[in-house]
Amino acid sequence: MEAPQQEPHDHEPEEPHDPTISSLGQESPVLQVESKARRSRLKPSSPLPSGRLNVDKELAMLKAYVSQSKAGEKAVHFNEIAGLVQTHETSVSASKEFWEEIGLLVRESRGIHKPSRDLVAWAQKVDFNPQAANERLHQTYDKAWFGETIRSAFQVHRALKKEALTNILANTAGGEKDETGPRTKLLLDLLVETGYLRTAENGDLVLTGGGAVAPSLPGTSGTSVSENPPRDRGQSATLVEQGIPSHVAIANSPGVAVSLELSISNWSVGDVIRLVKFLRTGEDEELREANLQAPKP
Repeated sequence: MEAPQQEPHDHEPEEPHDPTISSLGQESPVLQVESKARRSRLKPSSPLPSGRLNVDKELAMLKAYVSQSKAGEKAVHFNEIAGLVQTHETSVSASKEFWEEIGLLVRESRGIHKPSRDLVAWAQKVDFNPQAANERLHQTYDKAWFGETIRSAFQVHRALKKEALTNILANTAGGEKDETGPRTKLLLDLLVETGYLRTAENGDLVLTGGGAVAPSLPGTSGTSVSENPPRDRGQSATLVEQGIPSHVAIANSPGVAVSLELSISNWSVGDVIRLVKFLRTGEDEELREANLQAPKP
């Protein structure tokens, strides 16, 4: 009696063994090293926003740190911030790192931070005096890597397209383009929103933060001078001569202007003229004459 024939079965071909994967389905040491190297290439070498939050959420997170810390009196865990900002804890955890690295959040222990004094001052003023409040952030921006890069770029160019400045910052930050590019664009959006950069009518970005120091004159002490978009030379000089107390725009060369944060109401006319001449020519005639008249040893 013949044995019953068995129906043929289809057998799937066995997949070739991958030496980088262990029998437990975990990465082998070789693959772990390769993955770590790849992540290192993707990650920028300079701090950038995480990209997990948009501009509004980033700034809301900073305000939440100030409010929850009682204006910097106590340290706050990022889980407390997530509820106020209405976002996931991991997004806050990733996003806070940028602000910590540039000094606006101060680390107390793992996951727990205090706002810096500049951040507290910003949050307390930004809703009713954003210009004065944002200047507290600009002081921190100036010291960060991107502040130095941006000021160097604007020493070469009066204005820059957003794409061009994005590329400059992304190249400086390093890392993979697909990783760094979107985070750099978010950084520029934050800088525009907080007044460090301004968008001109033609869409170019113009530097409004950072600057040099004016000469020491009555009523000043290392007065900060900030670069602003070009203004009419005659109009700028007229503003100063009329004694406008703050944000006095004075042209110091064709196509370049500066913004002074000072009060000149108690200045003499001669001191005002002296300051205008210094900003236009870069020379102080009174100081030069005093040096010439000084007795030689």
